[in-house]
Amino acid sequence: MTLATEKEMKAKIAEQEATITKLKKELKFAKNQIANALSLYDEAKQEAKMADKAKCEFISKLSHEFRTPMNALMGYSDILESRENDEETNKYTSGIKSATNRLLNLINDLIEVSRIESGVTVNDKEEYSTAVLCNSILDGVYDVVAEKGLLLKVNVQEDIPSRLYGDFYHLRHVICNILDNAVKYTQKGYVSLEVEAKKGDEINEDGRKSLQITFHIKDTGIGIRKKDQDKLFISFAQFNSKNPYANQGVGIGLVIAKYYSNQMHGDITFESKYGEGSTFSCTVMQEIVDESPISAKDAIGPNVHKNIVFKATGVSILVVDDSLVNLNVAKGMLKEYDIETDLAEGGYDALKKVEKKKYDLIFMDHMMPDIDGIETMKRIREKGGWCEKVPIVALTANVTDEARAMFKMEGMQDFLAKPIVLSILRDILVKWLPKDKIIFGDVSEAYENSEEHELDDMNTAFTVVRLAEEDIDLNKGLVYFGGNIEAYKATVADIYKDCSKKVALMEKYLKDKNLEKYAIEAHSVKSVAASIGATKFSEWAKEMELKAKAKDEQFVTENGNDFIVAYRRFIESVGTILEEEKNVQMEMDKKQSDDEGVDVATEDEPMSDEEIKTVIGEALEALSDFETDEACAKIKTLLGQKDRVDMVQKLYTALDNIDDFEYEEAEGILKNLV
Repeated sequence: MTLATEKEMKAKIAEQEATITKLKKELKFAKNQIANALSLYDEAKQEAKMADKAKCEFISKLSHEFRTPMNALMGYSDILESRENDEETNKYTSGIKSATNRLLNLINDLIEVSRIESGVTVNDKEEYSTAVLCNSILDGVYDVVAEKGLLLKVNVQEDIPSRLYGDFYHLRHVICNILDNAVKYTQKGYVSLEVEAKKGDEINEDGRKSLQITFHIKDTGIGIRKKDQDKLFISFAQFNSKNPYANQGVGIGLVIAKYYSNQMHGDITFESKYGEGSTFSCTVMQEIVDESPISAKDAIGPNVHKNIVFKATGVSILVVDDSLVNLNVAKGMLKEYDIETDLAEGGYDALKKVEKKKYDLIFMDHMMPDIDGIETMKRIREKGGWCEKVPIVALTANVTDEARAMFKMEGMQDFLAKPIVLSILRDILVKWLPKDKIIFGDVSEAYENSEEHELDDMNTAFTVVRLAEEDIDLNKGLVYFGGNIEAYKATVADIYKDCSKKVALMEKYLKDKNLEKYAIEAHSVKSVAASIGATKFSEWAKEMELKAKAKDEQFVTENGNDFIVAYRRFIESVGTILEEEKNVQMEMDKKQSDDEGVDVATEDEPMSDEEIKTVIGEALEALSDFETDEACAKIKTLLGQKDRVDMVQKLYTALDNIDDFEYEEAEGILKNLV
């Protein structure tokens, strides 16, 4: 190699090294740029998440802030209506209530549109009963249809599968909006709902077949002009009138219906002839859970109240709630199915119960003073074994979308609203109990209206008229007990005992400004009052609960004392009814003893102290052997001692304790009498 060649080689190597050094610098710069870009992307992503979270929180707060005053306005209208007897005033009050209902429905739709536009909608799929879906849709239009003098036709294809899987809540919302429009724009003739379905052949990974279900809603209303039909699914579009105020609504119900039907892989179509009526068809895709036809299990149609009859002997259920009233209501309802029910008064008690016994299902209250339902559920799951898989259903008065999503996210399988409705309870049981432990019977007509049972003619103080004087609607209350008046009376007695203790707690929390615990007590009052038909007082308790949850100390402080006064008045009213009932029962017992010639002491035949001690001793002996029927029979032979009022009242309390399985309390009362 010559000297010149060597120099050229070195020069090339130096040039290449310089190029490499430059490229390394450029690469380092590029890496820094990429790192900066990724950092900016992460920041933007976090900001977007925060913005989405803010939107969700805003919509949730918006919903709460709108609904709370609307509910209060509706409640106050009810109070005014009950106090006024003037026909004209009642007419105006009824108008306020009707307008408030329309406004509340409008607000719900506006909030739903906000959710859609903000991208925070929830597609919450669940298993549900097809019959429950159809009847819940029809429930919302019965009153309006009757008021307008329209005919409501219902035709459901008989071989539609009885249980489906899909977004029950939004499907119901879609069909309700279409049906509401049909009723709204129909002044004469009829509105009809037809439901048909077509099964698919494909089976998904969960082993379920698809189902194309179509709802046809037809009316003989005003119809839609051709020039307006293109506007039908545009937000806030109005048509068919030169006067935009001629028809109710702002044109968003169908927008919401269109959106959610598309989300469920379906669509909405319609045919309309102006002046003659319209037919809307909504088709969505769902999945089949149970292929047995709907007609074999449930009845559907206006004013039909049918319940499938089944027994679940051998099933064990645990009900967890801090309210004794709620526990006994649930136990009374489950008794109809031959279910063995254990009760836990709070989270810690529930944890003890699951250590000793295996359950097929657990109903879990959400808001409890010791540990809440979510935390209790997590601790149960941590125990392993059957506790990891047992269905846990939220037992709650909080039924918002956010609450439903939260319960599911946290791991609860389902939720049951308080006050408990028998048909929904039945659906939950069928869904979650072991299938091999359920034995179905014949379909029988359930309780529909207490007036059919002529309660006002029975020998009881619990009449429709008498309870109405105390602002309690017996008909509404009895719905939660399947028309069982004895179960209803037992629950009223439980409310008197339980609430008499809890009102003092509520007063203490108000004085201490402990809004969190105050809200828990108000929540309990809300559900127990509603369970016996004290709707107005329940609504007031609901308002106090919401204000306390929102940390509105000023509102709670200003209105808390008035509420507690009303709470005590409510308890006194319940106590008065119970006292009247005892007097009625005493008269009935005396009459029965006279008619049957039973050896029962009467006012004219007083018993000696020794004779009374002997009978009480026999009752105690029977009670110690768990012969409760015999113990009650012995106690009842002393109820005719009207010259010993104090003793008789205590004996009635002992009988109540025995009915509630509180044997130690009953035994203590009897021992104090000897």
